[in-house]
Amino acid sequence: MANINYKQIKEELLNRIRNADIMSITTRGVTTQTDNFTGTGSQTEFVLTNSGIKNIRSVKIATVLQDPLVDYVYTLTDIDSENQKINFIVAPGNTVAIEIIYDTSSTGDKIYDDFPKVEISNDKYPRIGFDIVSDSTSLQGFDRQLYQTELLLTFSAYGLGKNQTEDILSNLRQELHDIRKDLVRLEYIEPRGRSRMIPLEGTNDKVFKRSVDFAAPFEFEEG
Repeated sequence: MANINYKQIKEELLNRIRNADIMSITTRGVTTQTDNFTGTGSQTEFVLTNSGIKNIRSVKIATVLQDPLVDYVYTLTDIDSENQKINFIVAPGNTVAIEIIYDTSSTGDKIYDDFPKVEISNDKYPRIGFDIVSDSTSLQGFDRQLYQTELLLTFSAYGLGKNQTEDILSNLRQELHDIRKDLVRLEYIEPRGRSRMIPLEGTNDKVFKRSVDFAAPFEFEEG
């Protein structure tokens, strides 16, 4: 049983939220790209042709949709100069068609696995930010070898006005509810509560923020 990897947990959530189209690709400032490859029967690593990759939308082998983090793995870099690699767990067969669809941007995104700095300008909004904000770990069992950890995650919506903020948060919460049992790197997540709506400091009261908390209460690792 592996240790909890916070970076990988956030990476999976980031990819899922960016794929959910809670914000349009125009609002996010990204472009959807498609790469096509041909399998060799032995090659497992495929380098995408565009830089600035923000999320992997889908991967198909011979038109069959592949499961992320089960059939293939990825690493989101948010580094414009670095190409993204897709690594298949099992090499696609010889001569089979491979299609990979993904979003790119040379100027950033509007959805991040952190929270914005107060001093960024209003044109950086609307925006979504999230992070693992706390955890609590306890030993389980008489052999004292198993740890149970509860993670608390906060997801924040930032909108230009109260209505936009409320709409973004509502759609975000629904998406998290829909995927709560489908994540690979978390057993499941459950909603815990919402914050009140507040104006964001330093934005002339034009940007509002509201957050929702989710917990991952049953993450286990061996001591």
